[in-house]
Amino acid sequence: MNKLINLCIIFFFIKVNAQDKFIENVAKPLLKNQLYIEKVFVHTNKASYNNEETIWFQTFVGNQKNEPSQSTSLLYVNLINDTGDIIYSQNIYINKGIGVGQIELQNNLTTGKYYIQAFTNYMKNFGDSNLFMKEITINGIKNEKKIKSKNYYDIQLFPENGYLVENLENTIAVKSLFNGLGNEFEGKVFNTKNEEVVNFKSKHLGMSSFKFMIKENEKYYASITTNDTLIKIEIPKALKNEIKLDIINNKSEKLIVKLSSSLDIDLINNNYTLLFHQKNNLFDYITISDERLLNSNIEINKKKLSKGINSITLFKNLIPIGTRKIYIDNSNENPQLEIEKTNTTKDSITYKLKIKTNKTPLKANLSISVLLENDIKNDESSSIKSAFYLSPYIRGFIEKPSYYFNLKNINRLEYIDLLLLTQGFEKYNLDEFIANLNPTEKFDFENGFNLKGSVKPTLSSHLGIMSKSDFLIQKVYINNFKFNFHNLLLYKNDEVKIGFLNDNNELIQPKEITIDENEQDISFFKNNLKPSYKVINKTIENVETSSINLTNTTILREVTLVEKSRLNNRESEIQKKYKKMVFDIGAYYELELPENKNKNEELFLSYFLKDQNITLVNWKGLENYLEISPTKEAVLYVNGKKLRSDEIPSLRIKIKDVDTFLKQPFQNFIKYQIFTNDNYNNDIIELFDKFVIKNGYDKNRTYYNPAYDFFEKNKVIEVDWKTNLKTNEQGEVEFKILNTNITSKLLFGLEGFSDGGKLISEQLYN
Repeated sequence: MNKLINLCIIFFFIKVNAQDKFIENVAKPLLKNQLYIEKVFVHTNKASYNNEETIWFQTFVGNQKNEPSQSTSLLYVNLINDTGDIIYSQNIYINKGIGVGQIELQNNLTTGKYYIQAFTNYMKNFGDSNLFMKEITINGIKNEKKIKSKNYYDIQLFPENGYLVENLENTIAVKSLFNGLGNEFEGKVFNTKNEEVVNFKSKHLGMSSFKFMIKENEKYYASITTNDTLIKIEIPKALKNEIKLDIINNKSEKLIVKLSSSLDIDLINNNYTLLFHQKNNLFDYITISDERLLNSNIEINKKKLSKGINSITLFKNLIPIGTRKIYIDNSNENPQLEIEKTNTTKDSITYKLKIKTNKTPLKANLSISVLLENDIKNDESSSIKSAFYLSPYIRGFIEKPSYYFNLKNINRLEYIDLLLLTQGFEKYNLDEFIANLNPTEKFDFENGFNLKGSVKPTLSSHLGIMSKSDFLIQKVYINNFKFNFHNLLLYKNDEVKIGFLNDNNELIQPKEITIDENEQDISFFKNNLKPSYKVINKTIENVETSSINLTNTTILREVTLVEKSRLNNRESEIQKKYKKMVFDIGAYYELELPENKNKNEELFLSYFLKDQNITLVNWKGLENYLEISPTKEAVLYVNGKKLRSDEIPSLRIKIKDVDTFLKQPFQNFIKYQIFTNDNYNNDIIELFDKFVIKNGYDKNRTYYNPAYDFFEKNKVIEVDWKTNLKTNEQGEVEFKILNTNITSKLLFGLEGFSDGGKLISEQLYN
């Protein structure tokens, strides 16, 4: 009896000691200085484009809980060709996890596959595999150069948890790639006597798995046939005495972990521990110090784990020896979406979208791509669910990732488990394992751009950076002639001034200022033109707005070029002057303004509505638009920029400020362009040196419906594209789309997320 008591005490001591060591050497280092995790998804208006089209997109940046990230306001978006070259690059402003942008394609692109890449600076802490990547197709110039490439086969075998064990039934996953994509195959396993042990074939995208008993001291090889090509692969050698990990992950609420061993395991001198985690997020661990845990089932409540990809790592004496990745499904929590048509006019159709989760209205932000049903193939390249649940936790390229989240695919859970089996296991020592899951922070969050430099001599202790409209953007202290502006919200081609600030926050021109080209985030070029000029002093009446809280305004003088010559032909003059702002300026004709317009203080909008017999309509308090008739709208541009819904009623430009008034009629609408005169444009440009932003945020443009032939064949055509749609407290949002007057059904591709981390990815027909 005493011997039994002593044995129990020894086991208890071993268990407690092993737990303490695991906590100190594994758990605490993983939890120490734990890095935040960011995820990115880019929703494009479609997946296939022709040259000279525009890729419109909305970006979503989330945290580890899939909630909108509040830590980052700068997202890098690149268009990359199939050789890895960056074709276009965009800096997207992120506000509460949302950003909107566009990439305007040129006609010199060749036909082929391209990729949308997106990442925040902070995401680089976890390596390139954490970056977002989405495949698109561009139909452009035919590539006349035919590159002869040798067909490449890549077939790999993956033991279930990283290794095989003798005298046990083992699971091995197979992945067969042909030129980088999954390829169908058939396979057999043979022993040294050339006897067939098991046969198998591909199940999904070149992946499959098989089970067989590995006998002691026996060797095996797999014979795999693909595309009439026979490839032989040696089965990895099995270990003689080790614990093997088997997972049963079905639709029940319990996850079953089975630990197996063919021989007695020395649990006294070897400490085994199972760690349940999602990257550096730890959920639970089990110390295996009781032999009764071997060859039996351990049940884990799935609610303890996170939705999406989780990992179970087996440690032996604090060394990770194997990992099995699993997927925890949450399809029963998917938001329920309904869309209904509420109104139809000749030009537009109004829809109401309703979103609920477990019968509770859901507040969410989403984007919607509206396509013709007959023109769209099932796009399985990417979705917000694959980007947030799958991509950050899997190494390498994932073919058709959205397949695994489409509830219509009845085998999706079986195949996602197959995908996870093909992840394999890289052997790490403990330090490498911790560094991989929780790396040292090298890249910080970015909330704008930085600007460093020096200035001499110092005329005051503070330096200010000021907008073109003389708003003080930021004020910094000068230290040893050096300055550093942080987190600037500036857009490309913005003009700013930099100068000393006196006690009244008035800007004083520096005599010598130098920008640190090597250290700065914003690229500047300095406007050093010294033309003949005239000084104009004018009161500001219409101040530009920004999302930054700008205060302390100082009105400064302005430099304008004196016009040296004028063209005799008015039409040619207009085209030459404004062709950079409006590409089709030649299609417009000029409208007359009042003869005494130079002294006319009347608001242009008031005159415009009366002169053109146009009505300003407010639709249900949600949108303003200009109506010519019940079936015809007007679109107003100022200096080449289309006025947004909220900008129309607040337009404060006076008739005396307008230089040119143009009109271009279309079948269902009319476009109007006005261009303001020099006195208005230059009322606050001063004698200071101007710095023009070359690498700030990219400005997003207002989406326009292309003039498509909706009956054109072999072309994916978007009917409309809606961004930044926000549901209200009732989980509802209304929106209008173009009425194409065709009989085909419309497909609404919705992507989005809620403040609470609910992901929305749905295709609805109407």
